[in-house]
Amino acid sequence: MSDKNYKKELMFRRAQGRLVVEEYSRKLAHLLNHHVRSEAFLDLKKTDEIIDKLSNKTVNYSDNAQIGSENEMVHFIKRKVGRSGFYVLIDEAWKFCGAYKVDGGFELNSNFNFNENLSDEIRIIDVDLLFQIQIDYDFNEITCLYLEY
Repeated sequence: MSDKNYKKELMFRRAQGRLVVEEYSRKLAHLLNHHVRSEAFLDLKKTDEIIDKLSNKTVNYSDNAQIGSENEMVHFIKRKVGRSGFYVLIDEAWKFCGAYKVDGGFELNSNFNFNENLSDEIRIIDVDLLFQIQIDYDFNEITCLYLEY
């Protein structure tokens, strides 16, 4: 994609982001159990760079797990992430609002509910791009793909 086309795409995505940022922030706040800070959103260009870097990395290890509940999902994320920082991307809204950066010392909501949040996808990406967790929710079934790079 040319620079000119990419800039147009970014402008369109930013405009769409203004329409969905409130709902996206609500989902983030419910998952992360804290008030969402606007300064923690990465701009779209930085978010795209992270996604591009990940797509060019070699997967050294992958594990596909069935998760029985949202509570299990939260514990799985906590185990994998530890105390390091990470980026959160939820559903398609991240494409318009950017990734959300979470520093160490976080608390995830073990009562997060996909149905109540009208959500079906969460991605957790390590700030050092060492791993990624892709969580998909489909008809009360939670699938979790863990990738190490």
